[in-house]
Amino acid sequence: MFRMRLVGAAALLGLALVMVGTANASGFSPLIGTRLISAEGGTADNAGELGTFGLSGLINFNNSGGASWLNVTLTYQDSYFAANSAEDGFYCVLSTPSDVAYTLNTNGVGTLTLTVHGSDVSGTDTCTQTFNGGDLQERHSNSNNSIVFNLYVLGSLIATDARITATTSNLVDYSYDTIQTTTLTGSITH
Repeated sequence: MFRMRLVGAAALLGLALVMVGTANASGFSPLIGTRLISAEGGTADNAGELGTFGLSGLINFNNSGGASWLNVTLTYQDSYFAANSAEDGFYCVLSTPSDVAYTLNTNGVGTLTLTVHGSDVSGTDTCTQTFNGGDLQERHSNSNNSIVFNLYVLGSLIATDARITATTSNLVDYSYDTIQTTTLTGSITH
């Protein structure tokens, strides 16, 4: 009887250890469920202009490297001091589940990609110029552009948080300068 309990306990412990670190091989991810994501940081675009970038919202992560739903807002403002710099800002609202893709290895390290899908005039995700002579309704296209983060999952099976650090971006500002993220960091929490 003691031997059966020992074998049962060992099997349970082994399963728990596998589940804590596994994100893709077994179909389990410690990010499953609704999480708050937020990040901010400084940027420079390919024209050498500095700016600030932020994002915040909710993502319901699934166990297959994506999301079942989300509501995330990305914001960018160029801080270059020129006549048109105020017009280089935009915000995008991401609401299409295919906007999210993530990978994790068994050590809890991977990538998170947020992509703007269909941000043209008829698309499901919207990007809007933040200032255009007082008109806040002008659409801005970032269709199929994305920002990629390194993803570091911390914690146990029950309480898991993650840290994100941007690595690449091909999002463009309103002058169609590519935003190159350099210091964008944040977290994903319960």
